[in-house]
Amino acid sequence: MASTVEKTGYQGFGSFHSDDVEVLIRQNAATYTPPSLPFEDPSDDPAHSCPQEDFGDAAKRHFMIDFKQWTFINHGAFGAVSQAAYECAELWRRHCELQPLRFIDRELFPQLVRVIRELAAFVNCRPQDLVLLPNATTGLNAVISSVQLSPGDVVYSLNIGYGSVKKMLQAACDASGAHQLVGDVTFPISGPEDIISLVEQSMPDNTKLAVFDAVTSNTALVLPIQELVNLCRRK
Repeated sequence: MASTVEKTGYQGFGSFHSDDVEVLIRQNAATYTPPSLPFEDPSDDPAHSCPQEDFGDAAKRHFMIDFKQWTFINHGAFGAVSQAAYECAELWRRHCELQPLRFIDRELFPQLVRVIRELAAFVNCRPQDLVLLPNATTGLNAVISSVQLSPGDVVYSLNIGYGSVKKMLQAACDASGAHQLVGDVTFPISGPEDIISLVEQSMPDNTKLAVFDAVTSNTALVLPIQELVNLCRRK
């Protein structure tokens, strides 16, 4: 006698044959089981280990830049990934091309969840509060666009800020009628107190949004972010 096959319906995530990303992201750490890598992790190679003393000149060995031919000093434009990161990315590309359907349909989302959960643990936040983005500009654009600006609001930044951020802030002000105010940092400066004093004097109380670079691109200044955040909250 023939057996009856129970119809369970489609069990995948959206149109993919993988577990639900939202469920995996929110799953308790004690019960979550990460998917294994389909290859050996290049970062496990002792040759790619980066002890603390490797910062500075000693860290050059971890990168692919031809330091024998070039003295690379352009910190504000385009750098290079580490050798281990490059090799790992190559392994992922090869693994995908060996069987694209398997990778995209069944493996991609669980692996992305694994990465998000690992990164969230590293930066000490909830996995559901962390989103992977292609670059910093995309993230800033998303945040700036999410702020509901109105006529009369002030958007504040410094003249040493990143160029594309200035343009995004201007576009947001043009669309909403808000006013863009730029604090003018003049050089030389004696220390972080100069930046704090400038912002305190030039940023008005009705500022709706303030954007500061943690490390400025063209001038390579490490801004006193915590102090600036505290100042914005007092305003």
